[in-house]
Amino acid sequence: MAAGHDEQFSPRPRTTRAGIARPSGSDPELWAVARQLDALDHKERAFFTSAYDARRRSTWSMELAAFLFPIQLFLLDETELGVVFWITGGGLLVWWVLEWFRTPRRVREYNLAVALELLDLLELLRRGQGAPER
Repeated sequence: MAAGHDEQFSPRPRTTRAGIARPSGSDPELWAVARQLDALDHKERAFFTSAYDARRRSTWSMELAAFLFPIQLFLLDETELGVVFWITGGGLLVWWVLEWFRTPRRVREYNLAVALELLDLLELLRRGQGAPER
């Protein structure tokens, strides 16, 4: 095959310009985050990366928490659900087992929410409005 033919069918880069892994699924929110990350300048990217790394949750550590000492709901900001979980004894242990399989999805949703919140904050700062009040 000709070199040009190989290049024509080469896959898309696996990372954004920011060095963040491109989403592998078809979730439009993940692709929107990837596009917004590509548009950030160096300082904004550094802020985003440091803030995101400080707040994100690791899937394997949350799965370990779900298995050994089920506190993952509290760590993923689902406090009310965590209280109900503990009051019902993990749904008589059935809910506890189900959480082993639900935790990865909950972690992805939490991390996506963190990324979107940080991108919104950067947009506010870019417009000169300052940080939102809490």
